Formats: sequence, C-alpha cells, structure tokens
Amino acid sequence: MTARTPVISVVMPVYMNDDYLAESIESILHQTFRDLELILICDDPSEKNRAIIAEFQGTDNRIRVVYQERKGLISSLNEGISLATGTYIARMDADDISYPDRLEKQVAFMEAHPECAIVAAQVEWINVSGDLIGYWKTDLQTDTADKIRKILPRENCLAHPTVLIRRMVTDRYRYDPRQKNTEDYDVWLRMASDNLVLCKVPEILLKLRIHPSSITSASKKASPGSDKIRCKTRYLAAQIRRGRISFFNLKVFIFLVMNCVIWPIRYIQSKIWTCP
Repeated sequence: MTARTPVISVVMPVYMNDDYLAESIESILHQTFRDLELILICDDPSEKNRAIIAEFQGTDNRIRVVYQERKGLISSLNEGISLATGTYIARMDADDISYPDRLEKQVAFMEAHPECAIVAAQVEWINVSGDLIGYWKTDLQTDTADKIRKILPRENCLAHPTVLIRRMVTDRYRYDPRQKNTEDYDVWLRMASDNLVLCKVPEILLKLRIHPSSITSASKKASPGSDKIRCKTRYLAAQIRRGRISFFNLKVFIFLVMNCVIWPIRYIQSKIWTCP
C-alpha cells in the first residue's frame, strides 16, 4: 500500500539551534492541523541536535530528517522543497514558535482564496527567554493582498517563517543562492512581478525569536539596509535580462535609488550609535 501524501510539508532548516530546536519542533507537531510531515534539513548537526531529533522521531513518524555537511540556508531550503510531498509547503525556522492553530488557519485561508499563491501570517518578536519584546510595524500594517503588493517594491513585509505556499508554485520559484540574507524577499518580488497574489492572515500566528546569532540580527548589525540594495539590484538585473519592464519593476527601481541615497546616512548613524 502506498503511503498517504500529507496535506502540508513543513520545511525547517536546522543549524546551531540547540537551545530552541525542541520548542520549535513541538510547536509544529502539536498543531491542531495534524495532516503534515516535518522535513528537517540539518547542516553540520551537533550531538545535541541529533539527540533532540531522535527523541521526537521515537514518538512521531511524521518527521523526515536529512543530515548533511554545511551547505547554507538557501541550499537547505531548496533541498527541503525538493523532498516535500504535500499540497502545501510551510516554512518554519528552528528557533521560532508557531501558534497551535497557525497551519489550520492558513490552510482554511488558502482553501477559501484559491487565487492566492502564498499566505503569510503576522508575528510578534520574542527574546532568548521567550518573552515578548515587540512587533514588526510593517508586518502589522500590510494585512491584505493589495497592501502587500503596494509595499513590496519598497521593502519586505512578509515574515519568511510564517509562509504557506502552494507546492505547484514552489516548482516555479526556488531560492536564488546569490540572494543571501534576502532570499525570501527576492522570491516575493519575482512572484509579484509575475502577478501572483500574495496574501496574509491578519492575525499573529508565530513568535519570531530575536537573538544575537539569528540571521535577522546579524544582517542588521553588519550593514543596515545594504542587503536590501543588493537584493533589488540583482532582482532588477535578472528582470531586465528577461525583458520584464513593468510598472511594478519601475517602482522597485525608484525605491532602490532612494535606498542608495539613504543608506550611507543610516550606515554612519549606526556606527555613531554603537561607538563606546
């Protein structure tokens, strides 16, 4: 008998997440929506990582694991998507926490809105101890497809670990290895440029952890705004090569110019503020 295909494949890259991994896995396995598989792509796993995962595997057969040498986040994401068998692919990070009804609400949204290619959700920020430390203002303000499309040329407004994507869409849109730290924003721009509808459940369904080793923190500290400039430059170059001249891409270009003007000021300010 052939094994039944799950409705959702949850792709979770794992790298140096010893302190938060168990809580993140639990938040997926304890979802009210049960028809899922959890695909863990583990880069250079520590012994603690292996032990945590083995314990969960002993009690839940919905887990699939790939252990590999260090290949990086983008490679792990594309590998996880290639292995996914579900109708939908959900993203999850190994240091965040999904609300128990996150996937149930997102699947219901997608079933009710067949025009949507992806659906995200709103997030709240937590610290290393799991305490609430704030909210992402842009995320809360962009709670409809129209608002998302309007703001995307300026900046990203979709929290990557919250998205649920139709698998047939991921067959066309994989992550670009050149877009390190902005691989998600690049994908959303490409989707929007092709007139796909990007949606969001207007409700907080994930706790996004901010800590010193998180990608979000590292990127902001390294050079505030520079990743956005590089992402848009590469995206527009690829669009020009494809002959994709559109009003949407013109807006991306205008905001890129604005980013280039503002970035040196913000960079200098960041260095001043961090001086002892």
